[in-house]
Amino acid sequence: MPKIYFIIVTYNAMKWAEKCFTSLRKSSVPVHCIVIDNGSTDGTQDYIKSHFPEVSFLQSEKNLGFGKANNIGIEQAYKEGADFVYLMNQDAWLYEDSLEKLLNVYNSHQNKEEIGIISPMHIDGTEKKLDIFLDKYISYTCDKTRLISDLYFQTLKPAYELDFVNAAHWLMPKSTIEIVGGFNPFFFIMVKTMNMLTGCIIIKRKSCWFLQAKLCMTANSLWIK
Repeated sequence: MPKIYFIIVTYNAMKWAEKCFTSLRKSSVPVHCIVIDNGSTDGTQDYIKSHFPEVSFLQSEKNLGFGKANNIGIEQAYKEGADFVYLMNQDAWLYEDSLEKLLNVYNSHQNKEEIGIISPMHIDGTEKKLDIFLDKYISYTCDKTRLISDLYFQTLKPAYELDFVNAAHWLMPKSTIEIVGGFNPFFFIMVKTMNMLTGCIIIKRKSCWFLQAKLCMTANSLWIK
């Protein structure tokens, strides 16, 4: 069984903490979790420590932003021998079989060395619609993926390559970390995802979006000051 480390950056996460961390606990694939807290003031720290003692909790004295905080978690996971690193937003959660399906599709891929980032279906907090940003990213590359055509003719593939997908749900093989590294720490939030994806493009690693696994996010987590 591969060692999978979830990295979650928190800032005033009480609104979502129970659902987020309970979903990790219920995953059909055992996971490790590292939390980097960016200076929460709503009791997030005590709640996670007392209700989810299995979580490795790292406290920052100041708000480091998304990229720099994730780098701390990625580095720690790598030192502990992670085979995969999974970046997940604090307002997101898994279904029980989400990770299992992602790994199944990854393991069945003919050229695993091509894959830099793996991301599932992003569903919004209602669990009835796709996240609005995923709709946009699909539209940007539909001429290349022919996804809409495949949908019409019911010939969907297990996975499609996208140029961009939010880092709310990113599963990265160890090799991606070794070659690309982490986020540029000078980018506080918005451009950090593009920074990592650009690194994958430069080394010809693909960002794959898998249709067989789905995960949820509320898309309203305001954890950056």
